[in-house]
Amino acid sequence: MNLSVQYWSCILDKVLRHIKRNLLIFGVHSSMLIEQGHPVDITDYALHPLSMIPLTTNVSIKKELPSMRLCELIRDPSVTPKQDFILVAWESRVPPHRSFRLFVKSCAQGSDGSALPGRKRRGAPS
Repeated sequence: MNLSVQYWSCILDKVLRHIKRNLLIFGVHSSMLIEQGHPVDITDYALHPLSMIPLTTNVSIKKELPSMRLCELIRDPSVTPKQDFILVAWESRVPPHRSFRLFVKSCAQGSDGSALPGRKRRGAPS
């Protein structure tokens, strides 16, 4: 809905950083990692380190996790839950109502507060 050039330029920049980061870390495009069931770094879409994997039956979820849509994460990263959550990347509106859900693990839990390489920490003295 936002037709601002600055907004879409920012979104494109996030996507390009996301692709480059996963190529540097894993040596493979992020879509290939998802297809193969490997974790994908999505820190560029959030304010703290996150990684995601496809939500399958072999992912054990001990409790009901919060969920959010991918468009919400891209639009406003400040609403991202600080704990693990389910990311709804796509949902069909027509029967059989299928969806593409991902399990997102927050890497900020138990970390020392350091960001991933190539990312500046907010509020850090210069």
